[in-house]
Amino acid sequence: MKTLTLMSLSICTALTLAFAGCIGGDPEPSVSTSEALAASPAMLVGTYRFVYTDSRRAAVEAALREAATTPEALQKAVASAEAEANASEIEFAKDGLFHSRIEGKEILAAPYSATAASGSTLVLTMTSPKGEEKKTTVRFQDADTIVIQDPKKGELTFRRANIRG
Repeated sequence: MKTLTLMSLSICTALTLAFAGCIGGDPEPSVSTSEALAASPAMLVGTYRFVYTDSRRAAVEAALREAATTPEALQKAVASAEAEANASEIEFAKDGLFHSRIEGKEILAAPYSATAASGSTLVLTMTSPKGEEKKTTVRFQDADTIVIQDPKKGELTFRRANIRG
């Protein structure tokens, strides 16, 4: 059970580290199919809640199934992962600081900058806690939904916190 709990906690930590640019190399900006939305760095400012998409949930649950020793342990780990996903949020503050929180507790604060790449895509540059500057891409799916391309986990989706739906 300890392994499953640690795996569940590592889900959001890995998400935060990947998003903060602590893993992966220089991104290659992709062109969105929705060129009507021209992304600007100012659009990124705000608080976003993690969207536990079906594909992300399936990947997490597959990893948990591999580590589970009993059906009860798996059920508990899946519930814990779901709760953590629902309690995860990130913020791009106007002052140039990125914040990642789980259940309101800050787990990371790091400087960031964003530059327009093409269409609905920005290049996000962040400084890791180790002082390393890393980059990733952020694509606006719409004005309130961003998709981060994580080199290990694939697409991670976030929706503005003050938007309903």
